[in-house]
Amino acid sequence: MSHTPNLPSVVAASNMPATVYESSVHPLVYADNSLVQRGDFVLRLVEQAGRIVDAGVARVWDTLYYDNGLPIGTVLVAADAPHNYLPDFESFTLTYGDGTVKYYFRNRDTVDEYATRNLLSPLFRAGNYIKHWHADTARITLKPLIHHQPHPQPADFSRKRFFLETVKKQADEGNALCLFVMALYRRAKRRYADAICYFRAAAEHNCAAAWLELGIEYSSGMLLEHNPFKAAQCFLQAAENGDMLGQYYTAVNMIHGSNGIAQNDAQALYWLCRAAENGSAAACLEAGIYYLNGSFHHLHPKNSPYRLNPITAPRYEAAAAMFAKAAFSEWEGAAVAKFHLAECYRLGRGVRHNDNDAQELYRAAAEDGDWNDEAVQAAAYRCGNVAVLETAAENGQPYAAYLIGKMYWHGERTDRDRNLGRRYLRQALESPHECSAQAGELLHEKDAH
Repeated sequence: MSHTPNLPSVVAASNMPATVYESSVHPLVYADNSLVQRGDFVLRLVEQAGRIVDAGVARVWDTLYYDNGLPIGTVLVAADAPHNYLPDFESFTLTYGDGTVKYYFRNRDTVDEYATRNLLSPLFRAGNYIKHWHADTARITLKPLIHHQPHPQPADFSRKRFFLETVKKQADEGNALCLFVMALYRRAKRRYADAICYFRAAAEHNCAAAWLELGIEYSSGMLLEHNPFKAAQCFLQAAENGDMLGQYYTAVNMIHGSNGIAQNDAQALYWLCRAAENGSAAACLEAGIYYLNGSFHHLHPKNSPYRLNPITAPRYEAAAAMFAKAAFSEWEGAAVAKFHLAECYRLGRGVRHNDNDAQELYRAAAEDGDWNDEAVQAAAYRCGNVAVLETAAENGQPYAAYLIGKMYWHGERTDRDRNLGRRYLRQALESPHECSAQAGELLHEKDAH
């Protein structure tokens, strides 16, 4: 069957798309390493902030690859779209190192390799064979597909109950993700006892998302009794089954030795790195700070016995790489990560020294971040953002008061004003913050003269 898409007219005939539909070097696969195939009806999970919050059904129109065999993504269409349905595509270009420009295409519902593997699961497979990818040998093997029920037609999915009936049937047959989706459905319908039963059944089938939800329920005490110890064990199970949030929460428990989990810096770093690999920006930031300082001491109270843990040698390149991942992700901590990355550029730690890049990152952190955060305040100090520091100081932030006081006192990146400097430094001096001593030294310096 022809796959020629209806591309925008901007793509000239002399610049034909280089997109291909198959790959023998890096095919798109589901979680079980079976190849995605045209015509598969798939369970499509909806992820939000690391949690699976909903699910629906879609049909695979086809898979798209660059001409070197690397994946562009899986093109999805509505499950009830006619067989001859042709999606609207958009073109994009890639410029290669030798100056060659190639055109490719995708539709607006093309999901990438991560989402294909982690958020799509086949409900009904097309064809007579299942193709399995063996990455270690770069080979594809075939296994006969036994159809236990007729392959549905698109029109079947126009009936709303068909999807739920299908999920329920496959859940009853032990499909872990279908058990999980039934749990989500029951919870949304406020049938909480049923929801917990389905979550537990899915967890018994090694569904990472189900372990995560059980952990969250034990932690919140909403649908299960509040039990931080059981929550931690559920998060550990989720982590071991590859769940990003489970990995992050397990790392946090190991950092603090909390909720029945033994304190272990090395294992905490391991789980942070696994969570970072799975897309956790928060894990990237914490791992970056560990690589920078060689410890998690910044997360422990001053009287914590864990501050006696040995400090490892700094790994500046690893720190900078982690900060970069966190800084350029869309999440609430991006500004803090930008500050740390700016420090790397300013000091030449793990990256080549570059004051311009450092200043750009400081400015972005100060403008986009929460002025209550001391990293954002430090970024504002480095780039001379007086407004951010004054706002923070006027709202009772002692570190911001110290920094803006120091700026006015010495005329750093702003006009010198000893009166304003004295006012802010006294505010810092009278606080219990550790910057109090430094503020006092500056004021004493004046008195000595």
